[in-house]
Formats: sequence, C-alpha cells, structure tokens
Amino acid sequence: MTQYLLDTDMVIDLMRSPSSKASQMVRQVTMATCYIADITLYELYCGAAESNTPDANYALINYIKSRFKLLNSSDAYIEASKQKLRLKKLGTPLEEKDLLIGCTAKVHGMTLVTGNLKHMCRIEGLEVCCWR
Repeated sequence: MTQYLLDTDMVIDLMRSPSSKASQMVRQVTMATCYIADITLYELYCGAAESNTPDANYALINYIKSRFKLLNSSDAYIEASKQKLRLKKLGTPLEEKDLLIGCTAKVHGMTLVTGNLKHMCRIEGLEVCCWR
C-alpha cells in the first residue's frame, strides 16, 4: 500500500478548504496512509506567526497535527546531504526545507505529494505526485 508524505503546500490546501482536491484525495487514499514531516509543522507555525490571526492558525495547525502521523526528518539528514551536494554540482540547488521534506519521503519509501513538482523532481529517486 502506497504511503504519502504531504508537502507543506498540500497541508495548506487541506487547511484552507475541506473540498479541495487534496482533501478529496486524503479521504480517497485514507488518512492512515498520509503523513506530515516535522519540518512541515515548522513551516506552518512560521506562517501562522506572520499571519493576521496567529492564534486561530495555531489551533488549525494543532488540529492537523492531531490527525496525521508525524515523521521525524532527522532520518533523512544523510540522504539530504548527498542530494544537496549532487544538486549543487548540477547548479540546481533546492531550499533546505524542501530538500529535507523530500528526502524524508524518500528514506521512508513514501510518495511525496506536492504542488512543487518542478523542484521536488530534482531529488533523485523520489516518487512525487500532485493533488491539485
């Protein structure tokens, strides 16, 4: 059974609209197969802190956090360091947080669900899809 790691942009889609395609897909594949990375939580909390309604957004993030299994990105540090060097040599680096989220999916044998296919496809050996 395929397991999915939701990139930050997909989690934001879930938070914004229960009728989004991402929400529909989570229901279709079941929540039991969907995960989020700790780095995604950090990105979400940073966005909430900068918003006009941080407390409401923190509450929504905490709700999301309670619904999905959380993966620790530290398992991906070695893979991310190798991918970072490879991409640097190719002249196509990725932002650190994106690299860690993508490599977290890769080392756990998951498919990364992202709206950022152009960038995430650069991570060698990573399965990606988009639910938009």
